[in-house]
Amino acid sequence: MIRIKSQLVVLAHALLLGALALAPACGDGDAASDVDSDADGDSGSDVDGACTSTADCEDGFVCLSVGGAGGVCTPQCTASADECGGMASCSAVGALAEVNVCEDDPEDPSAPPKPEEEPQITCMEDAECEALQAGTICVEWKGARSCTIPCAAEADCDLPGAGGVTVDFLACLPDEANDARMGCVPDEACFDDPLMCIGGIPDFP
Repeated sequence: MIRIKSQLVVLAHALLLGALALAPACGDGDAASDVDSDADGDSGSDVDGACTSTADCEDGFVCLSVGGAGGVCTPQCTASADECGGMASCSAVGALAEVNVCEDDPEDPSAPPKPEEEPQITCMEDAECEALQAGTICVEWKGARSCTIPCAAEADCDLPGAGGVTVDFLACLPDEANDARMGCVPDEACFDDPLMCIGGIPDFP
């Protein structure tokens, strides 16, 4: 029974990786080193360079920031193709279901996900987000701006489930740069206990 519960946690983690994935790593399987080197201004590449918003990146790339670290221009990928190598998967980012990038596979798939370390597509203006996915906006939260979907209620931020497992890592909060509107941003209530925000996992003894 313990094995079954572990497999369900893996499924929940996979859902997070599809919607709130853990790290960018197109090709090299080492996203952390990419972020560290690019944050220091030494990207070693014309395409994987440091950025402050997606407008700084070439066409086909997005500015991805992981866990509040400096942004890195990261190539988009096609979910139907194997473009990420054996150590990464092509997954959607945050609430943007139509924007996919290569993201590192977790070292321990059974470990609880860390919503506070989710990647964000950084931006300065709505137009950058709209160009990636229609209807998305650039929302400021905790002093940082990223692309997300607008919302009017908490239910608008619910992520799609699979196999009866649901994840609820997003909250509908006012845009700090424009309090006349609201957007889906990380739910801080999930930071301390991510499993509290995952539904559909049986409570086996």
